[in-house]
Amino acid sequence: MKMTMKMRAIAIGAAAACILTAGGWLTAYASIPDSSGIIHACYVKASGSLRVIDTSVGSTCRIGETPLDWSQTGPQGSQGPQGPQGPAGPAGATHAWAATSASVVAPSDPNELLGVDIVSVSNLPSGNYVAWVAGETNVTGAGEDFSECALESSSGIMQRQDLELNPPDRGTYALTGATSLPNGGSISLNCGNNIPGLGAMDFVNNSLTVIQVDAVN
Repeated sequence: MKMTMKMRAIAIGAAAACILTAGGWLTAYASIPDSSGIIHACYVKASGSLRVIDTSVGSTCRIGETPLDWSQTGPQGSQGPQGPQGPAGPAGATHAWAATSASVVAPSDPNELLGVDIVSVSNLPSGNYVAWVAGETNVTGAGEDFSECALESSSGIMQRQDLELNPPDRGTYALTGATSLPNGGSISLNCGNNIPGLGAMDFVNNSLTVIQVDAVN
């Protein structure tokens, strides 16, 4: 059967209407939700029906429908409870001090054992400390020289060391220790000699380093 011109025109018109309908649906779909993220709809209480509309093309609710709007993402919820506290980080140094002295002769006196500061750091705040001191030793004259040294703080002696030299010997020394200063104070290397007949010793290029730490175990 041949299609008449009138029937062909009707078919073309119907196809165009379908295309426009599809195009309009695609436009509506692309505009829901709107640019603010809001979805607009119309609700009929009697039947419970709900239809979504596109306000960007002028769509509105009909008589008997109730407008309903809601956000695509929804409102932000309330803050949840605080989680448990994480583990403490490793202890670290908080401050450091350093002191040096070029040459100090320790006393040689039967009545004085630790009679002179070879090198010291004072005015330390309350806290826990690790300290080390090092330097060189030299004889001051003929005969054997001797000194007993102590690295000590305001809280007490941290380490002791005996030093002995014979001319023309030179030597080195190093002491280290840890201490707590609940009320602050000082850390120093003190040396002296109370043994009769033994000479004084010269302490050269002395260096004391003090570091405050979180704890002393």
